[in-house]
Amino acid sequence: MKFGTPISVVNSKETGDAPKNKFNVSKREDRTIDGVVFDSRLEMNCYLYLKEQGIPCELQPSFELQPKFELNGVKYRPISYVADFRITIAGHTYIVDAKGMRTPDFKMKLKLMACIHKVQIVEAGSVKKLRLFVEAARKGFVVPEKVIAPPTT
Repeated sequence: MKFGTPISVVNSKETGDAPKNKFNVSKREDRTIDGVVFDSRLEMNCYLYLKEQGIPCELQPSFELQPKFELNGVKYRPISYVADFRITIAGHTYIVDAKGMRTPDFKMKLKLMACIHKVQIVEAGSVKKLRLFVEAARKGFVVPEKVIAPPTT
């Protein structure tokens, strides 16, 4: 291409393609099941697996990591972490997050959850990893003290 040659710009409206965000999330209808719109297809597929296995799960439980406060007249918002699922297996409760990509924000919140709530998050990078965790938890191979959820408030 020579310098100064006009470039044809094709936007998503002309092609009919849905615009993508930085996480490449699929269309809303591709991520909806049982009337719930999930953040990703991975999260939706993990939900379907948990439902198929008859594992009780709470969708998007929220945990406070820092309360709101005011300092020198400036108001600061609270910081919270919203997990994907709170599940119960063999009498133990676990916090599960379906993550395809670990963002810096997520890494920080993992550390805060460990520090404040004394909880490690079960990361499900795929349905297979979630299945392996569930099988291990059912057999008692998971140390509940390391991943058990904080009590609900």
